[in-house]
Amino acid sequence: SVYQSTSSDDEVYPTGAFTRITFDTEVFDNASNYASNAFTAPVNGIYHFSVKLLWDNGGSDTIGDWAAETQLQVTLYKNESSGTASVPNKKVGADLKLIHADITDTIVMNSLTIDLKLDKGDYISAYAYHNSGHNQRSYGASELYYTQFNGHLITAL
Repeated sequence: SVYQSTSSDDEVYPTGAFTRITFDTEVFDNASNYASNAFTAPVNGIYHFSVKLLWDNGGSDTIGDWAAETQLQVTLYKNESSGTASVPNKKVGADLKLIHADITDTIVMNSLTIDLKLDKGDYISAYAYHNSGHNQRSYGASELYYTQFNGHLITAL
């Protein structure tokens, strides 16, 4: 269980690109399976993941401004090593929000929960995506419930 704290608050996500989300504070990681912003499966099994991303609405005149038809996503990728995901077939889950009408200075939350079958050594990372036409930012705070990532083994196979 990890989250984005105030030290990573306002992480910039450029428009039109999948960008790996930085989670800088561990709540717990009993077996040291989380490192470099990725969860690595220690054994073959079924795993449960959840990720949340709170898009910030402050920091500049355009942060939190969403035009009609803007897409916002939080996405999980398997075995994606780049900081900007580029291989669509590595996407294993996504939560998509579509803005239906222009809104200004508004926060939006993406949230995804999924169970995945992984082999030992597979790793999962969370990515942000939007196509708002300008940089957007995340909101991180001293509380762990805004922008966070969780993963655990359900059953070994």
